[in-house]
Amino acid sequence: MAKEDCVTTPALQRLYGVVDIDGSLICSREVLGAVENVSIGGVEGKIELPSFPSSLQEKDPMLTPLEPPADARSWRQGSDLIRWGRPIALPSGMSQVDRFLLYFDLPLVEFSERATAVHEGFAPWRNRFLDAFELLTKQRRSPRFRVIRKIDDLDLFCWGEDKKQQRPYKPSISHIELTGITDDVTIHCSQFRRACEIASEGKPLSLAYRTQLEAYRALGADDFRKAIIETAVSAEIALTEAIRGAFKASGVDYGDKLMGRFRMLGGRLDLARILQLPMPPIDLQKVLVDPRNDVIHRAEFVDAQKARGAVNATDKLLSLLIPPI
Repeated sequence: MAKEDCVTTPALQRLYGVVDIDGSLICSREVLGAVENVSIGGVEGKIELPSFPSSLQEKDPMLTPLEPPADARSWRQGSDLIRWGRPIALPSGMSQVDRFLLYFDLPLVEFSERATAVHEGFAPWRNRFLDAFELLTKQRRSPRFRVIRKIDDLDLFCWGEDKKQQRPYKPSISHIELTGITDDVTIHCSQFRRACEIASEGKPLSLAYRTQLEAYRALGADDFRKAIIETAVSAEIALTEAIRGAFKASGVDYGDKLMGRFRMLGGRLDLARILQLPMPPIDLQKVLVDPRNDVIHRAEFVDAQKARGAVNATDKLLSLLIPPI
């Protein structure tokens, strides 16, 4: 990266951080260029996203790079300008963001101390930010693409009369299956702001949301069996918390005994209905409990549709039973 003069005043110096994003953020056009407050390691600063290009390349518009944050427009990696992302859908302007900028205006007398605090606090902040981003947008629940019939771990050959390798078979054709991303899972301004808040508050996600996040990631890895197990655990945790809250609010002192009789996910659902807790208008037994029992008790393997249905059902249940993230 080329050296750039830091923004300074007689008492302040600006500290920068360029953050590479594993897997990219798929953003709506409205959020590009956004600047939000952050707090990392107890140090207040800003996060800034790249902006949509002011003009697009005529030959291939979607190869036009996003415009860097204002302070970083001349920054380079080696001899090339840093690439911050690119548009992936036109005319909507949906874009892939590969990097964003952090900056902090720090007192000169405490510059090293506060820079150290940012450096040490960054990893947990980043993890909380990405967790919140995945839960809020749900865009990583499916892989962006799948390669079908790809064989790259076998070199099958024989020696020909000319003493050269020959491959006497018809190569199979690999196919790439693209998963479309719709605008309803791109990150928008309100979600970006909320992800920054969650990351900066430093509070861990509730156990129900952490477990549901594991279900999302299992879906994205095509591990449908794990996705159903994790999402069922998340639903059971949320139901248990809501039932205990209902018992406490009504002054019931024998709640633990009742919960002992209504065990596991199916029993918790039955008890929640008895207590008239809010339930989504779907058949939770069919879309969530039965698939969970199939993979645990019958060792069945399920498809993407069934796994996604179970995860969606838990999403609806969480939205009714526990506070939003």
